[in-house]
Amino acid sequence: MNREQRRKAAKQKAKNKKKPVQMDAVRINQIQKQTINYTIELLGSIMCLALHDEFGFGKKRLEKLFEKMTYFFNDFEAGIISSDDMKEVIEDELKIKIKMSNILKAGHKEGK
Repeated sequence: MNREQRRKAAKQKAKNKKKPVQMDAVRINQIQKQTINYTIELLGSIMCLALHDEFGFGKKRLEKLFEKMTYFFNDFEAGIISSDDMKEVIEDELKIKIKMSNILKAGHKEGK
């Protein structure tokens, strides 16, 4: 490869390099809110289906559930209660540990 070809290859390589994506704080905040909303909707949907299929919850009971969830979420957003506080109450009163690893470990059991 001669000098001209090396220079051309180096220029091409520099063009092909990916430039880092720059985002401002507003865009990052939007992405965070979208992610949180998606996660809440997904978990809410999973919970509704589980409660409906397993325990026969209907529209009224599920609406009451979401009212109570909104109450706790608003307290969480206001800093009145933390996620650790909620987990502690659940562990103390119900003897259930809320961990994603426990959920994933359970796997998918057909018909349950």
